Amino acid sequence: MLNVELNFRFPTLGLLMPLMHDADYWPDITGGIGIGVGIKYFKPSPIGGLYVGPFAEFGSYEATYDDGYTDVSLNVFGGNVGYRFVFSSGLYLRTGGYFGLAFSENKWNPDYGSGDTNKYTTVFFLADVALGFSF
Repeated sequence: MLNVELNFRFPTLGLLMPLMHDADYWPDITGGIGIGVGIKYFKPSPIGGLYVGPFAEFGSYEATYDDGYTDVSLNVFGGNVGYRFVFSSGLYLRTGGYFGLAFSENKWNPDYGSGDTNKYTTVFFLADVALGFSF
């Protein structure tokens, strides 16, 4: 069984985008949005099943530092693997992880920062735990 998922990420509410930035310290994130799509192959059984599949996410946000602020664009590509436990009520618990590469480009504002553009590539792993309901 194939499941397609679409997600939105709001960087001011979470940790993934600042971590992908590969910063030496935490910036102040002042806005932005990310959108992602993934495909999961799910092999169901009476109590759940293993899932695996690729995903991609694209986003942008603004980060403020002591020495300026930057507009960040982020492209993430990777895979996810885990297990989904399904209960008789339709409720499920998904546990697993995401892994892959994140490519970011930071454009410093020339009026406040250095005006440079920096590019980073980061390897990452993100644990995933979710509750949901199957219809």
